[in-house]
Amino acid sequence: MKKMKVLLAALLSVTVVLGTAIPTNAASADVNIEVQETTMDNVSVTVPTSIPIVFNADGTNTLPTNWTIENLSAIAGIHLSQIDMNAGNSGWKLLAASQDVKTISKDTKSIKFSVGKAGDLKLIAPTSGTENASGTVVFGNAEISIPSGETQVLSFDVQRGAFTKSEASAKAFDMVLTFKFN
Repeated sequence: MKKMKVLLAALLSVTVVLGTAIPTNAASADVNIEVQETTMDNVSVTVPTSIPIVFNADGTNTLPTNWTIENLSAIAGIHLSQIDMNAGNSGWKLLAASQDVKTISKDTKSIKFSVGKAGDLKLIAPTSGTENASGTVVFGNAEISIPSGETQVLSFDVQRGAFTKSEASAKAFDMVLTFKFN
């Protein structure tokens, strides 16, 4: 009888264990996450391809008022960090802040070119510090910030000497805008 009780107890234990086992048919999968360094190649920015400037006979200038940078990125805000201008062989030159456009000879292709937000323009300074075919302006990360999906209109100002003859330049300067993430 004692053997029978032990056998029944063992059989009952096996039944309880088998009865509580839950069969599963779920498939398993690994989740792999890859993080890559984000570069400006992942951000799409639209900038107009030209800045049309007209020096009027009355001494005024006609400049664009809607030159807009559009940040098409869905992931990040950016800011304009630098603008570089280069005249190449066009004959145009950028003047330093210390140079007075009123003292340069007439019909001289030398200008002071400023850019930025309306009311807060910065002069593009010649690379050498004096009249030069190339120049740069640097902006802080909060000066011209463009959040994801938004736009920013840039303003311009050109100071120049007198022109007594007509001239048309298909391209006076190449302009390169450099952006960084906020």
